[in-house]
Amino acid sequence: WLVLDPDALPRGKVTFVELGCGHGLVGLACAAVRPESMLVLTDVQALLPYAERSLAVNSEELSSRVAVRPLPFGDGAALKAIFEEFGADSSSTKSHFMMLGAGIAYWDCLHEPLAETLGDACALGGEAIIAYFRRDWKVERRLWTKLLPQRGLLVEVLWEGTVEEPDDVASFAPACTRTPGEWNARVYRIARAEVEAKPEQNEETWDQPWKAFGTNKKGARKK
Repeated sequence: WLVLDPDALPRGKVTFVELGCGHGLVGLACAAVRPESMLVLTDVQALLPYAERSLAVNSEELSSRVAVRPLPFGDGAALKAIFEEFGADSSSTKSHFMMLGAGIAYWDCLHEPLAETLGDACALGGEAIIAYFRRDWKVERRLWTKLLPQRGLLVEVLWEGTVEEPDDVASFAPACTRTPGEWNARVYRIARAEVEAKPEQNEETWDQPWKAFGTNKKGARKK
């Protein structure tokens, strides 16, 4: 996907935050192709040693731009601490923050806390690019079509297609659905939806509401 659309990933001074990073391969790959970026690898505390191990075998040039921090989904305080530590706060964004993730919606029990974390990140001025592998769309679509929009987020499909899995299925679990002719993977961009400002109503428009929409009288528009 990134090879086909390299400009979808921000350039310049950007801070990538990989959610549910595991070994951190997605975040490290993105940081490697954006040499001016910073990267924060996040996961639950117990899994952070995997990310630290990946960091240790990479070059000093890359590892010097990477930090590892605990961030369980739904932990607003931990997320805010990361934004403040690496250059942003709730009042102004000093650095562009891009949340990253791949295959982090395996179980529907994670959808609510994940949506909360993405909503909080976008409220702080960030955005997200999340890769999704389809397993049970009837269950999983709720995250993309309901939970995220309910939090005022715009969900856009950047890429849709099929991914092949290795023959050794034990090395890749859980498996994607394999319906012939249908997609089994997507890349989503998630950002705060722009709310169109409505005209203010003054005392005059309370009893003549059509005036709030640029009309002189009911049923007639201004020329």
